[in-house]
Formats: sequence, structure tokens, C-alpha cells
Amino acid sequence: MKAYIRYSWRRETSRRGSDSDSPANSVANQQDAIQRWLAAHGMEPIADGDWIIDELTSGRTKPLRKREGGRELLRAIKGGERDIIVAHLDRLFRSVVDGLLTLEKWKRQHVHLWMADGVVADVSTTPGWLCTVCLLMVAEWFPRYVGERTSEALLAQQRDGMRVGNIVRFGFQVSPDDPTRTILNPTEQEAIAEIRRLSLSGESLRGICRTLNTNGVQCRGRSGWHHSTVQAILARDE
Repeated sequence: MKAYIRYSWRRETSRRGSDSDSPANSVANQQDAIQRWLAAHGMEPIADGDWIIDELTSGRTKPLRKREGGRELLRAIKGGERDIIVAHLDRLFRSVVDGLLTLEKWKRQHVHLWMADGVVADVSTTPGWLCTVCLLMVAEWFPRYVGERTSEALLAQQRDGMRVGNIVRFGFQVSPDDPTRTILNPTEQEAIAEIRRLSLSGESLRGICRTLNTNGVQCRGRSGWHHSTVQAILARDE
């Protein structure tokens, strides 16, 4: 039996769609949960050489086959391993598509997947398939939900004049009286007003960039304007 563990990094401030883990999902805690589950079910503990660990790896941005540990797990299955255990299903998959395709293939290979939280992922029956799809949907939904709520909270703080992170968004500058707050940057606000005016007149993103560059309007941190920068500024109004 092989035990697979995945642990994502944890940021002080999560970004949109992040997959950062709670310390409760640390490598040590996952190993302990797996060993306790095996002992409770009268099964042999995982040997030192049978742990496969993807540490500091996001399951949302990397499907199983593209993770270093994931590839090692798939090689073990290809080599004849048929018993896999994880602490939770979301350690393997943060994508419904990735999870279903992989589990369907494992079904044909007669791979048995055990989970230390007691949940069963069985795609060989219609009820089991339904339950597995629900589990995979939650696994994919949760980081999306957290990321969106976090982004909304950060935007609300920015609108209230609070400094969020080290990079101050275009149109604002750090307050000289309070480094934890931001104030309007008059020059950059004029550039934003021009971008909005050009957009309302029907100019394309690249057309706006050409106009700004021709008129010598400065873009912070760049030698010239790029359509992605203009798009991000216009997105604030949506």
C-alpha cells in the first residue's frame, strides 16, 4: 500500500483561487490520521518507504499527473500497486475533471482507494459515482469560494483607503502621514480617467495603449502601456 500526502503552502494573505492549507493538513497530521485509521481497521501501518509526499504543492493549479509526487504515485500504480490511501479526497484532487478521469482509470486497473476520514470514493456503482462527484465538486468549490471572498474583502479594504500588501494599485500612493493607508495619486488618476474616456468612446484595449503611449502617459513600472494593464484598470468599474 502507498500513502499519498499533499500539503499546500499557506500565505498570510490568500489570493484569488488559492489552495493554501490549514496547519491541520500538515504532513505530520495527515500521516498520523492515516496511521490511526489503518490501526483502527486492523491493517498494517505504512512503512517509511511507502509515503509519497507532495509538499508545497497546489492541487488546484496542478493536476495529479503534473505533480512530482503524483507522477511517482502513478508510476507505482503502473508498476502493479493496487492499494492507495489518503487522508482526504481533496489531497489527491481539487478538480472534478481530474478526479473523475483518474478514478475511472483506476477502476479499470482495479485500484483500491482508501481514505482516512472514512469516506468511500467508489465509481463502480451509480450511487457511488454520484457521491464521488459531490465530493469532488466540494473539493474544487471550496478554494474558489475562499479565494473570491478573500478578494472581495481585500477590494473593500482598498476602497476604504487601507494599504493591502506591498504593491499599491495604480491610481493610488502610500499616505505620507500613515503608511498603512493610501491616498489618490493625481497624475495616475488622470491616466485612469483618460482610459475610461477612451473605452467609452469605443477604443479597443490595444487602441487605448497606443493612444496613451503616443501621448507620453506614464505607466508605473513599465516602459509603456500593455493591454492587460488597461483591462485590469477597467475591470475595477465592473
